[in-house]
Amino acid sequence: MKDNQITLSKLIIIFLCLLISGCQTFISKEEIEIVEDPWQKLSLDKKIAQMIMFRLKGDITNETTFEYKKFHRWINELGIGGAVVYGGGLEETFNRIQIAQSWSETPLFIAADYERGLGQWYDGATLFPTNMAVAATGRNVLAYEQGVITAKEAKAFGVNMIFAPVMDVNNNPDNPIINFRSYGDDPRLVSIFGNSFIRGIQEQNVYACVKHFPGHGNTSTDSHTRLPVIPGNRRDFSKIELPPFKSSIKNGVKMVMTAHVITPGIDRSKKPATLSSVITNRLLRKKLKFDGLVVTDAMEMGALNNIKSSEACVRAVEAGADIILLPLDVDSTIHAIKEAVLSGRISEERIDESVERIWLAKEEMNLFSDKGKRDWQKSNLIIGNPKHLNIASKMAQLSITVVKDKNDLLNKISDYKNIAHLSITEDKNSQRYLLPMKNQLNSSYPDLMEIIITEKVNDKKINEIVDKLKNVDLAFISIVVRIRMNKGIATIDPSYAELLKKLHKKGIQFIVTSFGSPYLPDYEYIDTYIAAFGYGSVLVKAAANALLTNNNITGRLPVDLNNQFIRGSQVLVYREESIIDNLDISYSLSVIDSAIEAKVFPGAQVYISKNGNTIISKGFGYHTYHKSKEVTTKTIFDLASITKVVSATPIIMKLVNDKEIYLDQPINDFFPGFHQSGKDTITIRHLLIHESGLSAYHRYFLESKNIDDKH
Repeated sequence: MKDNQITLSKLIIIFLCLLISGCQTFISKEEIEIVEDPWQKLSLDKKIAQMIMFRLKGDITNETTFEYKKFHRWINELGIGGAVVYGGGLEETFNRIQIAQSWSETPLFIAADYERGLGQWYDGATLFPTNMAVAATGRNVLAYEQGVITAKEAKAFGVNMIFAPVMDVNNNPDNPIINFRSYGDDPRLVSIFGNSFIRGIQEQNVYACVKHFPGHGNTSTDSHTRLPVIPGNRRDFSKIELPPFKSSIKNGVKMVMTAHVITPGIDRSKKPATLSSVITNRLLRKKLKFDGLVVTDAMEMGALNNIKSSEACVRAVEAGADIILLPLDVDSTIHAIKEAVLSGRISEERIDESVERIWLAKEEMNLFSDKGKRDWQKSNLIIGNPKHLNIASKMAQLSITVVKDKNDLLNKISDYKNIAHLSITEDKNSQRYLLPMKNQLNSSYPDLMEIIITEKVNDKKINEIVDKLKNVDLAFISIVVRIRMNKGIATIDPSYAELLKKLHKKGIQFIVTSFGSPYLPDYEYIDTYIAAFGYGSVLVKAAANALLTNNNITGRLPVDLNNQFIRGSQVLVYREESIIDNLDISYSLSVIDSAIEAKVFPGAQVYISKNGNTIISKGFGYHTYHKSKEVTTKTIFDLASITKVVSATPIIMKLVNDKEIYLDQPINDFFPGFHQSGKDTITIRHLLIHESGLSAYHRYFLESKNIDDKH
């Protein structure tokens, strides 16, 4: 009976539960509305098209032209994701970008190679010195300013993505394609200058893209023509090639461009990095924790000639690339990637990963809000404005570097009247880069002798040139070594070196200025050597000013040229009139004397210098009021708690004033290991105003181990 009652009570409870649940409203699975992101609604074809960037060029204002029909279909019908612009007229290219954006339902990425600013491609825009020249200034704040200006002009132009900076370490002087495009041959130097440029770019909500991952510096092969092999094991890469990329990722760079290089030390399969999952997924994504956009280097380059273009693009997607840059044929590339998805070779989820990154990037750039629309009249006021041009010019002037000046010839130029100019280039076209130098020389020396060399010289030609120059007082020798695709050279022809040797042997005085690659076969037979690190007009003008005006020369080598001329070395040339004889500091010194007499302090030490020249170094008064020991120039003062006020703060503010550093610069720019536990956000300003969060005092001396009691 008891068991039956328990059973009956259970049934009643279950019945009541059913009644209650019956009063609830149930929604079927079909009735649930799933909110999708807009990109998820795209067809497979259009998703793949978002991953493609093509070269935008030609006449797209006329509906009958080939370019109009092709590009309109790609953008309007296929839904292509982005375009790359290079040269052409400034306003013409601006209009081309605006037309292309107007065709696109989904706003386009518009990218450009602005390593040296818009002026690299367009007259009327701001042209900056090369990266190596910027590093030669020793002032990474200038790289930041370059980034800001480049991004402002690019944004006004309609470009939202900049394929720069080059973060390759140029540790091979024979490199024919990186060379002065790199900041130097030291990973730390490259990291500091590159990150400063990135910060300037991305503060303007423009994407920066570091290249060429995992490193293109240690090779003598140009990947535009052949596939380079980068030597070294994993440890070598970890020490040299990878640190700048790791640093830029930690500092929040938005994009990474993979290189067409083979790195057996990282990927034993010897696949090009662009097509290597080991490099893109395992190293870049997983180990370095990069979650931004990965773009290939141009797929049209000669390094990939041994692979069918569409197949190479499929392999790049397999490897982990988000964006396929400049495939040889857009249609066949989209078709090949689609077939790979349909066959199961590539999953659609893999495509979705890239499209989602692309979509989020376009949202972050506000492209869905402004649709990339620009007004030419407003943009024209920003691009190449006088303030920008002036900053670029000052940067160039600070970059000119005296490698050697054995007989102080640079301070004696005005003593010579019979002058010659010998211009050496590998071809006739390169002579145009030297026009600013030639114009200034002709203005200064109306009777200037001009000798032009554009081909290799034999012994007969060398003797003819030496004979022409034997009676001149001084010869300016300008050398242009162009670093460009498909050229394959990184220094002067051996015959030119023989010419310089012969001139030196004959006792002819000359000054060599290299425009382009700073590397020469030898420096022994050159008594005075200046490096300009490039042949853009802004650098050629700066070099001319360094030679022919009273401008000071303060650049420093960002690379090792040999065991004697090493990174960081410099020959300072100051040409200002002596201020020691003209400067009256008697009143300032009388203030010191009066303070000692009034017992404000017992003694003092004064040191004043200008450009390395000592104006005064003198001790005043005594160590104490007892007057037992006089203050001399060798007296050491204990600054104690006023160290920061008297020492650190003035030095920091001078460096800020000289644009060597800036107050909001992260400390880990200088100490790469200073980044753990949130320390990567600490800046110079934080240290100066006691807001770094670091402990005020740490007694390291109590932690010393193995102290020798005898000492």
